[in-house]
Amino acid sequence: DFCSDAISASTRSACRTKIIIFLILRIRLDLKIFKKQTRFSKLHEKKCESAGVLFSKFQKMKWAVGRYISPYEKIYEGEPSNKKIVDSYQAFWEAYEYFQCNIIYFEPKLRDDIYSFFKSVRGNIDMYAQFKEDYEHNKNHELCQNMRDLITKSDSLLDEISEKLELDFRKIIGNQ
Repeated sequence: DFCSDAISASTRSACRTKIIIFLILRIRLDLKIFKKQTRFSKLHEKKCESAGVLFSKFQKMKWAVGRYISPYEKIYEGEPSNKKIVDSYQAFWEAYEYFQCNIIYFEPKLRDDIYSFFKSVRGNIDMYAQFKEDYEHNKNHELCQNMRDLITKSDSLLDEISEKLELDFRKIIGNQ
């Protein structure tokens, strides 16, 4: 029958057109999804890299500060007397500068925790430097005790905050 063949042909043609439109839309959607996945993947990769590098700088800073405030670390012959404090400040500023340059990759809560960490470390270095300078001029028991208390507080603080930041950084890189 000519009429039914004509209707069938037009219906088939409309159906093919709809399938082609659907496939084109599907390809466009897949392309958008791929672009977003790629962007997310690169962002995640940068977050992981930033967390790893910053954590490494934290550890170097922690060691430098630990050497500076340790009563057991001695200055070796030929080293300037201020080498340990210079090393501490240098490690501090390297970590802080890296953090500032990569701050956008850290979530607001973690960013605030890192700021708190830097503030605490810097405050303890400055306070210890002042105690040490005062002690050089006035060797008394109270200053010595203040230095020991600060060393204990600093060690505890550095360990506590380092552990917390390590957990946060491990979450970022998916290694909990």
